[in-house]
Amino acid sequence: MVKVVRGIKEAKEAILNIRKRQLESLNEQTFFTTVTKIINNVKDFGDQALINYTKDFDNVTLENILIPQKVLKDNWDNLDQKLKNSLMLASKRIREYHKISKPKEWYDKKNQYGVKNIPVEKAGIYIPGGNAPLLSTVLMTVIPAKVAGVSEISVCTPPSFHGLPHPFILAACYLAKVDKVYTIGGAQSIAAMAYGTQTVEKVDIICGPGNKWVTEAKRQLFGKVGIDGLYGPTESFIIGDDTAIPEFCAVDFVSQAEHDISSVPLFCTNSEKLLYKVKKLIPDYLNINNKDIAESVIENNGLLILVDDIKDSILLVNTFAPEHVSVMTKINNEILDELKNVGVIFLGAYSHHVLGDYIAGPSHAMPTGGTANFSSGLGVDTFIKFVPYVNIGKHEAIELSHSASIIGKAELMEGHANSALERINKQID
Repeated sequence: MVKVVRGIKEAKEAILNIRKRQLESLNEQTFFTTVTKIINNVKDFGDQALINYTKDFDNVTLENILIPQKVLKDNWDNLDQKLKNSLMLASKRIREYHKISKPKEWYDKKNQYGVKNIPVEKAGIYIPGGNAPLLSTVLMTVIPAKVAGVSEISVCTPPSFHGLPHPFILAACYLAKVDKVYTIGGAQSIAAMAYGTQTVEKVDIICGPGNKWVTEAKRQLFGKVGIDGLYGPTESFIIGDDTAIPEFCAVDFVSQAEHDISSVPLFCTNSEKLLYKVKKLIPDYLNINNKDIAESVIENNGLLILVDDIKDSILLVNTFAPEHVSVMTKINNEILDELKNVGVIFLGAYSHHVLGDYIAGPSHAMPTGGTANFSSGLGVDTFIKFVPYVNIGKHEAIELSHSASIIGKAELMEGHANSALERINKQID
């Protein structure tokens, strides 16, 4: 049974307790130590460690870690045409969104400085296995890297079918033009991409969501390799007032609950009538293949929140910093203006978060676990280094060097001051 909380104070306490439980699950010492051991073994023993861990964790004896491109093409060719068409439409929208959002290089003639955008050379993408073939995650992570100009993109994804990943994932890798696909998963695959093995190419940045083992490996390897973010279980926060359609609120609540046993679905309204309609409707949408997961999530992490003023939801969102926020009210734009800590926002009854999961355009790899307080979701920027450059001419440089030398002396950096003063003392035509 889903829990109902009333009032801003009780609601804030409830969502902070959820966040506390999430963090506690990631701070177990034995869990940390196990991931460290996996990383070190892959670093020391390379492919053999990957083969051993795949046998232990996936019950698969690997013959080949690298999947031939022909296998990717065969899986694409065998895909149902309707699914092909849907994936191609999704690819088109994702590519267009990221092309538009790609940051521009610039140069300011007056101040004689600018920024050069340089994509990383090699990116590694992790695609989870688990309960569902997340073929959409392939498109949502690989396409932004392609648009950014990454030279080589590798994908690691666990085996599930006769030593290979799910056919849908392989087909999506073909469509997205992935350069190399490795049939390995878990923390061991993150270590392989960070350090390289006899088969797996070392990369410059590792991206993509995963379970807590993958997330912990990314956390430990940050600095050795670039990391996009630490993505945990999905979180959705639905806001609805008395104009919201109860069925839409209820079905969205359930849809986000089926992701993972640790998912967090939240619904907030200022209408008691709507709240109890949604509560009554939730069981009607639980006749799904992931019913056990969704029911467990709703009972343990789900909240129906009743507040006095619909704008109270803004404080709760900014406190919890969820991955998704869906706004179905008569003041959508007012709420939009005040939301600060969130991965992605969906406005209106028909602009729902499932479109964001699959086809809307922005990547669905979004900050979770409260990291929306300080980070953004995956995008073209994730794969680009922004390199400033300065091209100051002689006369301007000499003028600026006076102030630079003064600042250098104030910092007791005499060598810095001398470097600036030398330009003033020895002016060469």
